[in-house]
Amino acid sequence: MPSSITLCNQVLQVRQFGNAFILLNSRENESIFPIGQAIYQEQFDFLQEVIATESEICLKLNPHFQKDNLKALENVQLPQSTQGKLHTIPVWFSDSDDWTAINNHSQLTKESFINHFLELEFSVAMFGFLPGFVYLDGLPDQMHIPRKTTPTAEVLPNTLAIGGPYLGIYSLPSPGGWNAIGRIACNIFDSSLDPPMLINQQDRFQFSQVGHSAYIAIGSQQLPITKL
Repeated sequence: MPSSITLCNQVLQVRQFGNAFILLNSRENESIFPIGQAIYQEQFDFLQEVIATESEICLKLNPHFQKDNLKALENVQLPQSTQGKLHTIPVWFSDSDDWTAINNHSQLTKESFINHFLELEFSVAMFGFLPGFVYLDGLPDQMHIPRKTTPTAEVLPNTLAIGGPYLGIYSLPSPGGWNAIGRIACNIFDSSLDPPMLINQQDRFQFSQVGHSAYIAIGSQQLPITKL
């Protein structure tokens, strides 16, 4: 097994964990999440699963894997760059208890924080840590909020939250250590589809504020983001 491999003009460190996993690590500052997405799109018959982050790609192997299969990865190519869609997502900024920590850390009032937030444009950093969760880039340093020391037992679906430098969307209910700021009035995930994510890596996002009654009215339609 080689110690490194060149994929899409990036040199990645290779570590194999028996016949179960191969871990690819970036040696550069550039995100390798798009490479992971490209590997997934190839649907190699020796891979059971591809889990990609900005700095690592985990390849879960199946019994078909042979050492020579690694060479096939060298033929993976990134899709032609496209600008993607610009989505404007309605969000109701809730009265979450997390606003206290957000206000204290950012030194911004809730109103000022929201006003700044609505001026921002976000891009996809990566998908994970559970189905339907998306990490978004675009928060300025002042709006980076540390994750909670004690996670919330259950975060509601379509919650919009901040964890460190990322904005995140929880599509499914789960425990969570991020700071909730509101809930979006549409779905970005549909488990009945393949792939289930309704957004693409190249997409960009802005948010528009709606009141609680409008959030209920829009949210009750269970609209996918593609229908807004």
